[in-house]
Amino acid sequence: MSDTNRADADLPPGTSYLFDEDGHVRQNKIVLEPVPTSDPNDPLNWSTVRKQTNFWLTMVATSIIFTAVSIQVVMWQPMMEDHGMDINQGQLVNASAVGLAGTALGCTLLIPFAIKFGRRSSYVIGLFCMLLLSVWQALMTSYKEVYATQFLMGLCQAPNETIVQMTISDIFFVHQRGAADGWYMNMVNIGSFLSPIIAGYICMAQGWRFTYWLCTLFYGIILVAFILLFEESKYTPILTATTAAPAAFDTTNASSGWQQPIDDGYRKNSKDSKDIKDSPLSQTQIDAIEIGEVPIDESIPRKTYWQRMALISKTDEAMWPLYWRPFFLLVSFPNILYTGLMYAFSLCWISVIGNIQAMFMPLPPYNMSPGALGLQSLGPFIGCVLGSIYSGFFSDWLIIKLSKRNKGYYEPEMRLHASHIGALAQPAGILMFGICLSQGRHWMLLQVGGGIFGFGLGSISTNAITLTIDSYRGVTGEAFVGIAFLRNCFSIVLVFAINPWLAHQGVRNMFIVIGVWSFVVCCLHLPLLKWGKYFRIRTAHTYKHFLETKGEGRG
Repeated sequence: MSDTNRADADLPPGTSYLFDEDGHVRQNKIVLEPVPTSDPNDPLNWSTVRKQTNFWLTMVATSIIFTAVSIQVVMWQPMMEDHGMDINQGQLVNASAVGLAGTALGCTLLIPFAIKFGRRSSYVIGLFCMLLLSVWQALMTSYKEVYATQFLMGLCQAPNETIVQMTISDIFFVHQRGAADGWYMNMVNIGSFLSPIIAGYICMAQGWRFTYWLCTLFYGIILVAFILLFEESKYTPILTATTAAPAAFDTTNASSGWQQPIDDGYRKNSKDSKDIKDSPLSQTQIDAIEIGEVPIDESIPRKTYWQRMALISKTDEAMWPLYWRPFFLLVSFPNILYTGLMYAFSLCWISVIGNIQAMFMPLPPYNMSPGALGLQSLGPFIGCVLGSIYSGFFSDWLIIKLSKRNKGYYEPEMRLHASHIGALAQPAGILMFGICLSQGRHWMLLQVGGGIFGFGLGSISTNAITLTIDSYRGVTGEAFVGIAFLRNCFSIVLVFAINPWLAHQGVRNMFIVIGVWSFVVCCLHLPLLKWGKYFRIRTAHTYKHFLETKGEGRG
């Protein structure tokens, strides 16, 4: 295909041109997508240190936040035995569901503020509130306080799931996001699986209240780090001659909205040329490939430290559409709906398995202490880490290979080829865990089943999350509001249903149903491999309309 033909053709949202049509990298370069501006303040032009500082602060916060959500189940037995507490197992199960209800409500109510007023304020305020709630949790004495703290903790931690994806979209290019989301899933895994192991032994040694005091300390440390080091990554482009008509793109028909890049003007930041090559998020996937040229306009003043650390970065979006648009996106864009269903059910099974372990493992034939109960998270944790690494880094490598075979064009659905193994592993692990538990088999078999489930969880969830970011980057925030809401709604229903479901079907039949259910959902990537691009073409006009009415910010 000639340059002219490429310039005349329209691309659906998510499709991007990475290589020459013969599969070779032009002058050893990758076309950057999204296209950075010439503004030195553009987060895409940040140095490696600035990007990594922001990214790893969000990763540490993610692990701490998921720790707060997951550790209570290993402390159920000590809490029920505490004479200063008035609570039973049924109330603790319901408290887990109440926490999920707070999360579902929080992402709906609070994320619009992060979109309009910036990421930094949402992180700082949320972490400060969680610090106060952790103090309350260490002092609570009744089930009413457990309900209240769980609900408010869910409300405050809710923005994290969405803002992390917004941050990844803000600072990384397409060929880096799979690895970034792989690290995100690893941090979720650390908080969900590794932290309960540590919390169980701390609980045995120092008591369950001390565990919450320790959480308070970590909240304080990460809060101070965010206040001092986390930069606002929300960016409003400065419209100059350079940014309005970047050389890498044909702008003769700007109204079409989906122009393909042409060969001229590959861009590289001469000052920050190591951003991608030296980044641990991209070294594997790019190998020896360098990115193209981006001239930085030094006439644009660089922001001072205090400007970069501003608590509020307001743009001109209307607030009301930010509340209803996430749900419209969820039901109207099949790629986003797939991510919502995949992410929802995958994390939902974590809640179910965690609650089942807390109910059965302290009883014969296992008779596990809180520390031993926490160790049951080790298998899923190892599986999730391996799955996230496999999916994140392998999918970034895979899209480069597949793009070369596709005449240089990248399609977001290419990542889903890395989901086949996970689609089999997740339901297989669930079935193994549930059937072995129902038969009272050795706890090592439960660990193996949990590990297989974890591998499927880590690999499929990473690909699903990155699919949405790559397909509809401009509405990442709104999309993940709907995804997080859907995820928590399913979790609420299933956690509330655990006791009657067990009473009706028993452990074995319950997990058979969950395994079949998981298999059906995990296979939803197959229709997207065939029709995903068609869906993006059909939704291109709606997506473009959303971008035109979104406001002045980039995303």
